[in-house]
Amino acid sequence: MAIYPYSEEKMIRELPIKENIDPSSDWIIVEGKDGTKRTLVEQVISKSLRDSLFYDSLQDMINATNIVEDSIVYTRGFSVPGDGGGAKYEIVYAPGEVPDGYTSIRLNNRDTLRAHLSTENVVVPEQFGAIGDGINDDTDAINR
Repeated sequence: MAIYPYSEEKMIRELPIKENIDPSSDWIIVEGKDGTKRTLVEQVISKSLRDSLFYDSLQDMINATNIVEDSIVYTRGFSVPGDGGGAKYEIVYAPGEVPDGYTSIRLNNRDTLRAHLSTENVVVPEQFGAIGDGINDDTDAINR
């Protein structure tokens, strides 16, 4: 374990990697004077910050007016939260880019900003509008 001083009174140190933490959950590890605790991200992030980072749907992100360049935002779903289409987007300045509406999305708040779908993790058809209920035709979403 390394220790990094940042002032005469306080220290920053590396924490050991925690085991048995569900990576799909919205948990954060916080270490206080009385030890390490696991807590929900929702309890740590203020409402205003949370509202500027997380959007319920792709359309909610597109309509948002508080998104700024070089930020990272997340959607909880494609059409509605929990529909499997949640994704991470990188906000970039790209005024000349022609958005395709799925991997590059024009944001309504400024014509010069684009939300780029992050492909660092697995990309699933639900992020392109597939419903996967066996009733709706998801061919277009799968092809995207």
